[in-house]
Amino acid sequence: PTPPANEWEILKIQAGPDGALTPMACPSAGYVRLGTTGQVFQNVSLDHCAIEVAAPNVIIRNIKIGQTDPELWAIRLLNNATGVQITDVECFGYGRTTASVQYCVYLNDGASVTITRANFHLCADCVQGEHVVMTESWLHDFANIPGVSHVDGFQCNSTCEGTRIIHNLINVDQDQTGAVSLFQDFGIPRDVTIERNWLIGAGWTIYGGAGTKGTPNFIRILN
Repeated sequence: PTPPANEWEILKIQAGPDGALTPMACPSAGYVRLGTTGQVFQNVSLDHCAIEVAAPNVIIRNIKIGQTDPELWAIRLLNNATGVQITDVECFGYGRTTASVQYCVYLNDGASVTITRANFHLCADCVQGEHVVMTESWLHDFANIPGVSHVDGFQCNSTCEGTRIIHNLINVDQDQTGAVSLFQDFGIPRDVTIERNWLIGAGWTIYGGAGTKGTPNFIRILN
């Protein structure tokens, strides 16, 4: 079907929390730990705090999270955090340089996540992981610490297997590195679909998986 003329404005409006939020004090550890299978964490705002996911099938829904950690994350998924859903979430740092956050969502290699209608900004590497489905999300106003940051909207660094980046607006308003980046740091990317996105800026708009370890397989870049 033909998309509406204001397709991307609609996406921006719909990305992020869609209901009332209750402020939540950050635990003394500096993060909220979600360690129960199927746990639902929703309807809160967090300031200068992180979330650690340590169980499968966790749902994070309708939250706003601000964090200052220019070399770490706001939401981290450990290896056993499979089948996680992150929906209607806003994540941001508190500035473009040292008050920023590096990752809004960071996955250990065994984790997997579906991210839907997210609004991520003032992050340097907004989403990093090997098994990510991201749709209907808006990534913009990127952080960049000169000489430190390696700026990417989404990046994976090994097999990237099963990654789907579909219908997102990713505007990297920096001169490096990629809006969507598939890297061969630790493996050969395979089975990735990048489809119906509006990708803007960076040094390479898409870094498609080339490297010295081998030839990427089944990398689909569509529409």
